[in-house]
Amino acid sequence: MGSARPPSADRLKLYGLYKQSTEGDVDGVMDRPRGESEEIKSDQEKWYDRTLMFNCICAKMIQWLTHAVKGRMELSERRLQD
Repeated sequence: MGSARPPSADRLKLYGLYKQSTEGDVDGVMDRPRGESEEIKSDQEKWYDRTLMFNCICAKMIQWLTHAVKGRMELSERRLQD
């Protein structure tokens, strides 16, 4: 029995956040607040904090996936040698 897949809407949101962190602003994922009022400046700070958090999460995910893929490749190479 494998692990359950998240709903497609959640997977799409995660992919959008990944693209946001690796390529910059992505339409419809996490729009950047625009304007000069104090309320908007507060929203911009929250947006920036969330963006930093997602960048860190995505960097860790990429690091983990790279390690996992490398481990599988090494395992496959060992199996071929046996």
